[in-house]
Amino acid sequence: MLPLRVRCTTLVPFARPQLDVYEDRIEFRGRTWPLDEITHLWWDAQNVVINSGMFVTQDSCLKVFLRSEPRPLVFKQSKAMYLSSPKSSKLAEACDFIAERTFDQRLRGYLDQLETEGSFQYEKARFHADGTATARGKTYSLVDARCEGLGLSVRGRWGILVSTHLDYDVFSYLLRILQERTSAAGDLTAR
Repeated sequence: MLPLRVRCTTLVPFARPQLDVYEDRIEFRGRTWPLDEITHLWWDAQNVVINSGMFVTQDSCLKVFLRSEPRPLVFKQSKAMYLSSPKSSKLAEACDFIAERTFDQRLRGYLDQLETEGSFQYEKARFHADGTATARGKTYSLVDARCEGLGLSVRGRWGILVSTHLDYDVFSYLLRILQERTSAAGDLTAR
């Protein structure tokens, strides 16, 4: 399986880059970064159905944020396939592989904020240890919040919309922790 080789496009014109993903590192255009350099992952994928619903084109984008780089590495891939095909793009496989191996280090940044400040910043909202979030000057309960879709958004009846393209897996985990804390606190006060 490894290395996982992904042909993709980047912002560099006329380049035919290849992202190589190994157990402990990624390689791209002659450079190497260990996986422990990764601070965030940003993912987006959109399916476009064409030709009377028989084929689908998946356009995907992966941004890899590294401690040592001022800008993220950006990879894009377009893949045409039969609608019934269970296969995802190689870029999606690479993202899943990297996400699994870097989950703890990406989570650590948010947990550090939560432990020192009692909250963490995510996109345009601040999420608090008491199970609330503040955004645009308002405070919302996270009790009914839920992640919708793969890296699309977080929306609850509380009215806040947060894009979860960045560290979707980590944010989903943190949301679940905050909801469990709120539920446990509610159970204690209800007695």
